Amino acid sequence: RVTMARTSSSPTATRLPLLLVLLSSLALQAAAQKYNAVYSFGDSITDTGNLCTNGRPSAITFTQPPYGETYFGSPTCRCSDGRVIVDFLSTKYGLPFLPPSKSTSADFKKGANMAITGATAMDAPFFRSLGLSDKIWNNGPISFQLQWFQTITSSVCGSSESSPPITLFFSFFTSFKAQPTMSACSAPPLMHEQQHDFLLHPAVATATAMPLPPLIGALLLFMGPGELIPWTLTMFAAGCKSYLANSLFIFGEFGGNDYNAMLFGNYNTDQASTYAPQIVDTIGAGVEKLVAMGAVDVVVPGVLPIGCFPIYLTIYGTSSAADYDALGCLKKFNDLSTYHNSLLQAKVSALQAKYKSARIMYADFYAGVYDMVRSPSKYGFSSVFEACCGSGGGKYNYANSARCGMSGASACASPASHLSWDGIHLTEAAYKQITDGWLNGAYCHPGITH
Repeated sequence: RVTMARTSSSPTATRLPLLLVLLSSLALQAAAQKYNAVYSFGDSITDTGNLCTNGRPSAITFTQPPYGETYFGSPTCRCSDGRVIVDFLSTKYGLPFLPPSKSTSADFKKGANMAITGATAMDAPFFRSLGLSDKIWNNGPISFQLQWFQTITSSVCGSSESSPPITLFFSFFTSFKAQPTMSACSAPPLMHEQQHDFLLHPAVATATAMPLPPLIGALLLFMGPGELIPWTLTMFAAGCKSYLANSLFIFGEFGGNDYNAMLFGNYNTDQASTYAPQIVDTIGAGVEKLVAMGAVDVVVPGVLPIGCFPIYLTIYGTSSAADYDALGCLKKFNDLSTYHNSLLQAKVSALQAKYKSARIMYADFYAGVYDMVRSPSKYGFSSVFEACCGSGGGKYNYANSARCGMSGASACASPASHLSWDGIHLTEAAYKQITDGWLNGAYCHPGITH
């Protein structure tokens, strides 16, 4: 039994300092893990299987060999020969590969992937207004992915008794109850003793990521039942935000499929560019919603240099040298990407200024991939324009009628020597190089590692 010192202050206020001291110790120990989890949003660049949670549809090419051959040995519904960026990030921080958010059996406590192939920034009515509904074959825009994430936050913010914070919390109360003469007022206060300030203390938020019944039993040592209900409701909201604040969020890339719908729907690049501000505003609004939920470290990637990709070079190639840059990429398509990215960088800068307590990072997909095209040998590549897996031969080895995974297509002997896997997506080797650039800051501003 705990002996409480008599004071003229309220019972709750006089007991807060000791609880703060002990919970602060808990928070410091729990902070040893850099990130609690990784949560990813986006399209086929980072999708880890949201279209395959009920089996692998045979009509989708990336559910067929040779997809997945390099690392997994068989298709995993990743649009590559192996791992993608979020796989490397999860491994970097000692976390498991991200389960798709549509899974009905996965544990999302250490991460989840909302990304889904074909995803767009904009909702279906936007494309309907442009007469492009038939170009959007999968409805998984930003708004839907945010809803999916909100759906899983109950399991994200819950916990198991085997998790480190919970083990420490139970240890604390076991040892505390074994010291019957300890006074709740014997520890020096960390802060003012008002309950409002106590509720905002980060140590409290960290410690309350635990199952409700044991938490209530523990807290009854410090306050009466009448005080507990409102306190607990506030604590669990704060605990969820605290958990997400110590997680890594990858928000995108978004925009690539929005422009694909327009370009494959006979819009030219100039016409498509007029919608870039609207697309970027939608991305920015999505980032703000994550920050409001508690996200702190948020990576926001730009779009890729699509003018250097085999699919565009094959479909939109011309006989005019003026249409190509010095490296052999289509200038107008890359101009569209750079315009989008310039707007997105400005948006990220504005968000960084607005949310100073967050760490919002712009990931420069374009610069990383373009440097691989410019200096392939620096990254171990011998081919940057030829799709490793495809058909048709020639400079690009891409044919829409026989794409990777379809009859007539085959994979090259060495995917690691290629930048492009299937003419649309990159190889595992390329994604590893990009991940390294995001971590060390070469292609992410600021870098993820800090």
